[in-house]
Amino acid sequence: PQKDQAWADPFLISNGNDKYIFFENFEFKKDRGKISYIKIEDNKIIEKFDVLKFKYHLSYPFIWKENKNFFMIPESSKDKSVQIWKSIKFPKKWVLYKKIFEGESCVDTTILNTTNGYKWIFTNKSTDKYDDHNSELYIYRADNKFNNIKSHKLNPVIIDSRIARNAGNIFYDHNHNLIRPSQINVLDFYGKGLNLRKINKLNLNEFKESKLREFKPNFNKKIIGIHHFSNDKKKFAIDLKYNNFFL
Repeated sequence: PQKDQAWADPFLISNGNDKYIFFENFEFKKDRGKISYIKIEDNKIIEKFDVLKFKYHLSYPFIWKENKNFFMIPESSKDKSVQIWKSIKFPKKWVLYKKIFEGESCVDTTILNTTNGYKWIFTNKSTDKYDDHNSELYIYRADNKFNNIKSHKLNPVIIDSRIARNAGNIFYDHNHNLIRPSQINVLDFYGKGLNLRKINKLNLNEFKESKLREFKPNFNKKIIGIHHFSNDKKKFAIDLKYNNFFL
């Protein structure tokens, strides 16, 4: 990043042989983030472009491909909604497809598509005056067009700032375990570490997950935080914090 920016929340996505990373591009002078992407070729950046830029903060551009269409849900809690964007000319041109959870404050919304045609919505919601998005995880189920949204019986399914907040796309590992990355947020330190948690049971009445791995910033003395993990088949991306901002 440039000196007046911090890059965070990287999401890997492929389009044919082309590889991209969509991410939060935080501008210090404006004190808010925008959504940008970089195109990667031979592990080098060959293109950078700003995709979404508004008067309020955006981050966590959760992105996925469905059939032949690309969709993206950026974190837009300042708009009091969860925005779903659809690409009309990937990767640069996007249109607002739908808003859900209007009037609510949700962050880091993550979608899990299942083979039975449902979408599971994992989101971190603040329901108090403190605007705390770190402590509670909510799960909903919707149809493929984000209609008929049903709340999980146990919502919030997790109340614990050490494991609740989403930290990247949910994925299957090589043992076909379903893995949810989550943040470790302790005391007043946001993004201290990263969890990989195994989802053992998921339906509208039950949710169980267990600890698989935990990563803390103890592998380099200059690094003080790690809080996001994204993978796209054989490649993965993380963000690291040092000198008080994420890169």
